[in-house]
Amino acid sequence: MNTNTSAHSFTISNNPQEEVHRVLSALSTVFNTTAAAPPHDDRGRSTVDLSHREDADRYLTQFQRSTVAWIVADRLLSSSNDPQVQFFAAQTIHTKCRADILQLDFHQLDSLRDSLMESMMRFISRGGSGVKAIVTRLAMAICCLALQMKWDSIMDDLLLTLQQQPLEQQQPMMELVLMIAKILPEEVNSERVLLPNEQQRYVFVEKLVHSSEKMLQFLFFCASNAGGSGDDSGRRVKIQEQVLRCLHSWVRYVNIPPALLQSTQLVDFIFAILQANDYNVYGGDLFEQSVDVVIEMLRCYPSENPDNMGLVQKFIPLIMDLGLESHSPFQKALRLEDEDGMRDYCRIFTEMGESYMSLIVHHEDLNQVKLVNLVLACSAIPDNDIATITLHFWYRFVSCLEDMEPYEYRQLQIDNYTPQIIQLVSTCTSLLRYPSDIETLSADRIDDIDRNRFYVNDTLEDCCRLLGGDMVLRTIGKMLQTEVERLSSLGEEGVRQWHTMEACFKALISTSRYIPHDESTVLPFVMNLVPTLPTSVPFLRKTANLMVGAFAEWLNRHYDQLQPILPFLSQGLSDSASASSAAVAIKHLCENSNSQVALGDSVLHLYDGIVAAQLQQQQHSSAPILDIRDELEVLEGACKAVSRQLAEKLAHDPTSSTSLEYINRIVEPIGSRLVQCTSTSTTGPKQVIAELERLTVVIRYLNIPNRRPEFLIDLMTQCWPYLEMISSSFTDFQMAEKVCRLHKHCLRNCGVSAYKPLFEKLCIHLINNFSHSRQSPYLYAASIVISEFGRDADPQCQKQLYTLLEEMGKASFQLLHSAEQFKNHPDVVEELFFFASRMIQYSPEIFVSSHMFHPFVQCAAVGMTQPHKDANRGSMTFLDHAFSFALTIHACSTSSGGDGIDGIILDCQQSIEALLSKEGQTIVTNLILSLIGELPCYRISSNNSSGSVAGVLYKLYRLCPNRVMEWMTVPLNRVSQTEQTLLMNAFRSNVSKDQLFGVCERFVEVCSRSQRMGSAY
Repeated sequence: MNTNTSAHSFTISNNPQEEVHRVLSALSTVFNTTAAAPPHDDRGRSTVDLSHREDADRYLTQFQRSTVAWIVADRLLSSSNDPQVQFFAAQTIHTKCRADILQLDFHQLDSLRDSLMESMMRFISRGGSGVKAIVTRLAMAICCLALQMKWDSIMDDLLLTLQQQPLEQQQPMMELVLMIAKILPEEVNSERVLLPNEQQRYVFVEKLVHSSEKMLQFLFFCASNAGGSGDDSGRRVKIQEQVLRCLHSWVRYVNIPPALLQSTQLVDFIFAILQANDYNVYGGDLFEQSVDVVIEMLRCYPSENPDNMGLVQKFIPLIMDLGLESHSPFQKALRLEDEDGMRDYCRIFTEMGESYMSLIVHHEDLNQVKLVNLVLACSAIPDNDIATITLHFWYRFVSCLEDMEPYEYRQLQIDNYTPQIIQLVSTCTSLLRYPSDIETLSADRIDDIDRNRFYVNDTLEDCCRLLGGDMVLRTIGKMLQTEVERLSSLGEEGVRQWHTMEACFKALISTSRYIPHDESTVLPFVMNLVPTLPTSVPFLRKTANLMVGAFAEWLNRHYDQLQPILPFLSQGLSDSASASSAAVAIKHLCENSNSQVALGDSVLHLYDGIVAAQLQQQQHSSAPILDIRDELEVLEGACKAVSRQLAEKLAHDPTSSTSLEYINRIVEPIGSRLVQCTSTSTTGPKQVIAELERLTVVIRYLNIPNRRPEFLIDLMTQCWPYLEMISSSFTDFQMAEKVCRLHKHCLRNCGVSAYKPLFEKLCIHLINNFSHSRQSPYLYAASIVISEFGRDADPQCQKQLYTLLEEMGKASFQLLHSAEQFKNHPDVVEELFFFASRMIQYSPEIFVSSHMFHPFVQCAAVGMTQPHKDANRGSMTFLDHAFSFALTIHACSTSSGGDGIDGIILDCQQSIEALLSKEGQTIVTNLILSLIGELPCYRISSNNSSGSVAGVLYKLYRLCPNRVMEWMTVPLNRVSQTEQTLLMNAFRSNVSKDQLFGVCERFVEVCSRSQRMGSAY
């Protein structure tokens, strides 16, 4: 019989030999090999069944945390001949050197170090398949061990050992030392290496800094003496690659004094490789490593630090020589279209520009323009993936110029770089060009291209901020005009070569926010082009639509230009590829319409046609012509245009009654379809949702002048029976969300006073539908009702709010009757407590003094233990607000001395006192367990928002300090005395919130480290 052991926790014995056999059996299952031992011990006794992959994985993970794993891994390294087993043993030792070092006595560390070194030398001398991975993992273990045992002379000791090796052993020993030297800074800086005291790490790093001169000398020796020519060239290149990888690691993780890098001959060695760019001589990997080292040096030693200036001055001519002259390697790569070479040199020049930005914008003439021109040449590389590497440089360049003070100096610098920025505009426009085979590319690839285009557009906006939109517009306009003339000369062939024209349209979008309304040179030419564009090119049409929308404000001031474009947009709605962009453009035009350009009637007529066509498609069970989202964009635009049109008509003629005509045109079709949806049993949820979405748009954006609240109340009153039927017929989350969203916007657009006739009806509606469906949107809508009506002092209103709270609470508690239900309905938990939090914020007295307060807090004590982030956050936010109000009540009581307290305040005080007596221990225990790490802790402390663990704990301590100190002792027994003292000492009468937050964050850090290391310290 097969036993399901998915939840099995294995017992790891202290018998190394027994665990060796179990490990081999588990590895045999994991790697699906037959080389490992069968699942029996040396006496033939059957062990735990590890024939299932999941069980084997779980056992091996648990084994690696055990103390006996040290001995077992050491034996496997020395006794097994299977590389997979040996690698697992090396990996186990590395993992334990990182986190479990406290399982060993300090005097055992020396023997462990010697054993690891011996194993590495044995594997290196033996060679064979898989050896490199094993040696690398052992080297990582040695480096972790060096940090753990404070062996800060490791490099000196290894170099001495290298010198003492026989001649035939020096080459493999050199490779081993280089490997360890490369890994050491990485492991020392790794957060995965858990230390009893972080200060130990900082001290070790300082030791590495002091040994960096000797390390640089060793690296140059290795690079210069790594074999000879002929048959040894492969080994020479291999060692030189190791040298560069090691140097890269030290530059990144060790703060090598810049003077040492300035003086080392390694820099000249690296630039000789970069100058040659000869894969036959140096090998591709060696060149790539050289590029990476130079880039890392540039990043770590920027020009803004005066201490780096010696190194900077050495680097500038070396790097500029790579690209300035016609015979330079960068120019050669451009001529040969060497993609790898262009990318690598582009990375260097761009990184140099970013790192030396303080020199580029320096007031002295340092010939900085040459570097900017070099980056500009990189931006013009035909390969867009390479050219876009430079975009972050241009962002920083523009930001630095913008931040310059005073204005006169800033403008002087901008004038100096204007030729380069104008050239950048042309370059960026070219970068926006789609590849010629765009129609055949996959959707994912097109998404990548569009993402790059987005960043290029950002760069063009940066140019507009520096030069002004007018100059950028003229530059792009010239490119567009030239391209139009070229395409015109090609006849029919020009239609297939649309890509540059589309790029110009895309570039123009970036200028839209910076163009004056009276621009009369470029935009008229551009807008006259739009109606003449071919309808057979979706990409071109889509971008043209977006461009029209971007210039909506300008177009509404130039109606003669707009009129021919409207049919172009209308026609675009019938094409699925361009429908979304056309809908957005129409919406933007409507948003900017004015008395001179009254778009309400025409767009409303267009929308009527859309809806009619959509309904016809539905009747024939065909796919809709226009996606509902695009249709809603047009409806939103129509509502905004009509609203503006009505407002202007009313301003000219206060007796005008045209609003009724528009209301009927917009609302009646929606109402008719809503009635039809609720009266037909075959109506699907998709149709109902579409009508709810349309109704919501009308409520949000159709503004009837002087009588908007009355219009909305009338509309909702007529729709209410149908909304009730929809809510009772469709109990899914999506329908509940749409209905509640409709109510929310109506309430907020009406205002509290106007909405009062529907207030009680809405509360009943939310209560009944939540009780029926148990969908969280109804709780969210209830919280909106609380926030809108909570400050209304009307007793009847307050009574209704309490009824809403009580009924929603009862229905929720019935649903959340067990811990399992909390896990199954995290959205209900989240919204329930945000709803209760709103009640605490807006109508606290009626809530806290009631019999419902205790059940809510009791439920929150369970919610705060939930692993779901939002459910946990909602529970913690409620508790935070509850105890904030309790502090307010406590302050009122203290200031009055207990005399003359209002009855409601006294009731609140007694309710809070009773609550603390019953739930205080549970809440404080949960808070401490969250800090320890045994319960979820999504927010330790926060000054900007409520609901943090430390924040709730601080408020409880302010409320009842002695009891909190007593309650804390129970959960703190789970941690060491050191950790207990760290937290308990923070609680004193005058502790500030910030001080306590800091201690809690430190306490979490210490507890986390203790748990990961498997021992308290």
